[in-house]
Amino acid sequence: MPSLPFDSQQVFDQMNRMIISPLFRQSNILCDFLKYIVTETLQGRSSHLKEYTVGVNALVKKGFNPQSDASVRIHAGRLRKLLAQYYQSLGVNDTVLISLPKGTYVPVFEIKEKSPVSNEVVYQPFSPTVAVIPFSALDPE
Repeated sequence: MPSLPFDSQQVFDQMNRMIISPLFRQSNILCDFLKYIVTETLQGRSSHLKEYTVGVNALVKKGFNPQSDASVRIHAGRLRKLLAQYYQSLGVNDTVLISLPKGTYVPVFEIKEKSPVSNEVVYQPFSPTVAVIPFSALDPE
């Protein structure tokens, strides 16, 4: 198995954070899909991640025929969108990125290094603030 440029535990931890997030909890199928492809890749079996094996093992489709059943491709597209949505919202500050490039079922893992001094603007969800000022303070005398 080739050595990875990071600890595989970081990827497992990231995957688990994603799976318990509100976005992913809505779909057991996409959670199972993500778990399967991440685990297989980290175990050095990414060459086995084909449409058929994903259908049989992740989606648990017995007698799966990729020629007549597009469900793996459909769920892969949904997973790609959900990953993008996760990293644009809840995972905006996560340092481990998991993506699924189009045309493959092999996930890509990236480590986003945090710089010690950064001028980058970090996305913060909007939260309105209300100020209460006494009327007497507004009265010009």
